[in-house]
Amino acid sequence: MVVSYNSADVLPGALRALDASAQRAADRLTLPVPVVIVDNGSPSAGAVDAAGPLSALDVRVEHVGENLGFSRGVNHGLTVLPALDAVLLLNPDTVLDAAALGHMVDAMRSTGAALVGPLLVDETGAPHGASERPFHSLRRELQRQLAPCTIRTRPAGAEALATGRARALTGACLLVEAAFLNSVGGLDDEIAMYLEDIELAWQAHDAGRPVVLCPDARCYHDLGGSSEGANFESSDALHLTLLAARVEFVRRRVGGAGALSMRALFALGAVLRIVASALLRSRRRIQRHVTVLRWAISSGRAPAWPPA
Repeated sequence: MVVSYNSADVLPGALRALDASAQRAADRLTLPVPVVIVDNGSPSAGAVDAAGPLSALDVRVEHVGENLGFSRGVNHGLTVLPALDAVLLLNPDTVLDAAALGHMVDAMRSTGAALVGPLLVDETGAPHGASERPFHSLRRELQRQLAPCTIRTRPAGAEALATGRARALTGACLLVEAAFLNSVGGLDDEIAMYLEDIELAWQAHDAGRPVVLCPDARCYHDLGGSSEGANFESSDALHLTLLAARVEFVRRRVGGAGALSMRALFALGAVLRIVASALLRSRRRIQRHVTVLRWAISSGRAPAWPPA
């Protein structure tokens, strides 16, 4: 399933790669594989045609006429998909390696996992982005805001890379057992962005189900390709949405006091960064951190996306 919003430039490549990966895994799948593209109010039919012949896929475009967001888009897609053992959630700005789908299916069958994710890579094939990561917490946010240099940035934790046992996976490319997804009622419609995958992983752990990283499966992810080219550096709205997701996750685990504590940490971190940016005379960075400070004090909620 693909949820698309103004992704016509990247969607054909994602479909061609998925088709090639499905062909490679034909002995594990029933072909053609049903694919639903939930078109969130932006024309995608031309993009499907631009992908060319897709011999292993049966593609259906669902025009919903508005931007439902990712969670509601996925849930809408689930209502029109036929009965399946597993559902692949795939961003339109991803390109699966030819062997990736087969590796992920094998990993799900051999481990009984509720969720299986690939290793995200860049154009050169090197690990890129967060394929697997820890859950948000007050302790981790304290470290992130006050001592960010002590946080190691890596695509996945050592245990996940060595054993496959993962904490939270990325929703950019995620194979989900259909029975588990149905048991939790699909994705949480109340979540704006950047928390759906983490919440789903938490639910899997809570249910005692394995969450597995499959490093042999590789997936190129063009960060920002499914957000109209915006990214966390260029868009304050996206940046605040990411911060709001951390607040919401902690609120759900710890309660309102935890959410207020997260906002206080963001505010403190913003003040420190405003001072540092002023010393460096970086006007753009000062503006960004002032925006974060105001947001943390005033609401801590996710802004509307796309911004007006």
